[in-house]
Amino acid sequence: LSGAARTFGSLARTGLSTLGSVAMGMGIDTSLAGGLGRGMALASAAVAIANKGNRGGAAEDPKKLEALARNVGDQFKVDPTRVLAGLDKFQSLTGDLNLGKIALKDLVGLSKAFKIDVDQLVGSAANVATKIGDVGDKFKTPEEKAKAVLDVMKSLVAQGQEGAIEMPDLVTQLSALGAAAPRFEGSAAANISKMGAMAQLALQMGGAKSASQATTAVMGFANTLSTPARRAQFKAMGVDIDSTSEKGKFLDPFEIIKQSLLKTGG
Repeated sequence: LSGAARTFGSLARTGLSTLGSVAMGMGIDTSLAGGLGRGMALASAAVAIANKGNRGGAAEDPKKLEALARNVGDQFKVDPTRVLAGLDKFQSLTGDLNLGKIALKDLVGLSKAFKIDVDQLVGSAANVATKIGDVGDKFKTPEEKAKAVLDVMKSLVAQGQEGAIEMPDLVTQLSALGAAAPRFEGSAAANISKMGAMAQLALQMGGAKSASQATTAVMGFANTLSTPARRAQFKAMGVDIDSTSEKGKFLDPFEIIKQSLLKTGG
């Protein structure tokens, strides 16, 4: 027994790869080695995220990040390393680790429920977060902003269920749709949902043949409002496309469409 202990102690010191190789040769289940490897990967990822979070901000505890990933992973039967990868992506895109931690559980739940890659959905949520305003300006607390991000994502999930563009394809277009949203009056979060609805209609009832073409059509709608010639045409039809409540922004996109249809008889 003591000899066996010394043998495995020596193997452990030479590294997991050697341990795994010898165990396989002896016919031993290597899941322990795999579990140790995953644990080390999780701890390493937590440290990397904490180090980025420490730059110019409050210190993050890697152990707490690791525990958060394990708890969320256990709840939704998702590999915790994938959970941390999603959080890392959110942090990288937004620079806001705290917001990512607050929204993480619900975002992973959405990704699991609708079979969307965690990285992809969390990355899309990060794109939403960068477009809807900052805490202290548009939102009073990080929790309020996290709720707004989640509301947008849930709205887009519902659109994916009812519309022509399924959620896995729609999330790949959120960066572009989010870029158009702040150009219109009102909540940028609500406008992202409206941009999503317009993309759904472009594919379902318009000439778009793919999610990317539908997004291009929505971006084209936003861009054409800025050209002097088109602005003059709208004005000639009696349609005022400029917001009266937020200088420099366009009227609500649905209102522009409605007025255009009414003024031109469809």
